[in-house]
Amino acid sequence: KSYSNISLDNFNKLNFFPVIDTMVNYVKTENSLEFEFINKKNSFKNIDWNYSDFGKLWNYNLNYFEYINYDNTKTKSSLDIIYNFKENYKLVKSGLDPYPTSLRIINLIKFINKNQLFDDNILFVIKNDVKRLINNIEYNLQANHLLENSFALFFASTIFKSNSLISFSKKLLLTELKKQITSDGAHYELSPMYHNLI
Repeated sequence: KSYSNISLDNFNKLNFFPVIDTMVNYVKTENSLEFEFINKKNSFKNIDWNYSDFGKLWNYNLNYFEYINYDNTKTKSSLDIIYNFKENYKLVKSGLDPYPTSLRIINLIKFINKNQLFDDNILFVIKNDVKRLINNIEYNLQANHLLENSFALFFASTIFKSNSLISFSKKLLLTELKKQITSDGAHYELSPMYHNLI
């Protein structure tokens, strides 16, 4: 079912639970930003959101935006990164795949609520990401991809006043959690990385 007609114009501010700080993955200097993922570093004067020299996983990490939730001292730098992404949104390729889109939605929602920054540029990215994700859910891949899709849509349903999105995302999320979490609390793919994420 297509949910492309869902209105995302109403925004609901959340009293969010504390966000766990993530690793520092970037360093800002006077003229550049240096990112490090999977033990590989690269510096950008202007971020290339399609940078592929280190492979797709490195590029995905760049587009996940997990690094924006490190600490409050980097809020200004994180905003600059988000604004840069928004300005280049139409040029982004792999970063618009459903999986990095899902993580970006979650991390942007965490960021705006943690910092109480309800900014039109950030909302532009979230709205466009949600609209695209709704019609590109990874039913074909299942597993952790589908779980992240459902988490992202559920997060989004709590800030955009849409009963249909709340109902749909909650049903999908509960279905996947029941299927993917084993009786001992592990993730059914039995990967230490996915278990740690859960």
